[in-house]
Amino acid sequence: MNITTTMICGLLLFIAPPLPSLAYGVVAISVLIHFGYKVALARLYRDTQLSLAYPLARGLCPILATLIAFAFLDERPGWVSLFGICIISLGVCFLVTDGLQKKVSAFIFTLAAFAAATVALYSVIDAYGVRISQSAFSFTTHLVFWDGLVFIAYALYATKGSAMRAWYIDWKNTLLTGILGLTSFAIFIWSLLHAPVGSVTAIREVSIVFSVLIGAIFLKEAISAIRWIGVACISAGVFLIAFGKVGNF
Repeated sequence: MNITTTMICGLLLFIAPPLPSLAYGVVAISVLIHFGYKVALARLYRDTQLSLAYPLARGLCPILATLIAFAFLDERPGWVSLFGICIISLGVCFLVTDGLQKKVSAFIFTLAAFAAATVALYSVIDAYGVRISQSAFSFTTHLVFWDGLVFIAYALYATKGSAMRAWYIDWKNTLLTGILGLTSFAIFIWSLLHAPVGSVTAIREVSIVFSVLIGAIFLKEAISAIRWIGVACISAGVFLIAFGKVGNF
């Protein structure tokens, strides 16, 4: 994925407006945090089921992001939106609780907590960066380019160059995931420019619902009633956030 996004954004840099000086520092900090998240998530995927690994990594993120944004960006979500954020996190807890029927090590929990903290932190930092830039296109292009470049270098080092062969052999998936990943992240950054961090990160967790469905449909993972309750909570939370935004509650 990163090789595709880096190539696309490398070309887009030729037409992207320059960022304010401070925003380049924000990009540098964000790249480091994104790197930590990707390494942690890759390890979770390797050691845990997809439908458990992703909720573990992302479950605490909405609440953590809301708290960090309150502390550093003075964002104060309305009570309906805040309730929706909590309901989404509750839904994720249902998904994780069901998964805990299987043995999960303390290391996995620690790794998941670290991943959640990095997502919350980079969400707030990216929100600050895009807001001082006032250009979602330019900020996304610079951030994704440098983020991809760093992770490609790490992947080549960690695999002793074999990652390049894997990317070449599976070039269709590499291309497709890159385009989809870049599109979804660009929408995320644009949303941070126009909406509170807590609400954006909470609604982003709808991806957890898709991870559960993908795990069930394509990987044949069993989905229990508890997980379906979690999916319903996440859906209800998204509705509450949207209602709170429209009604300004």
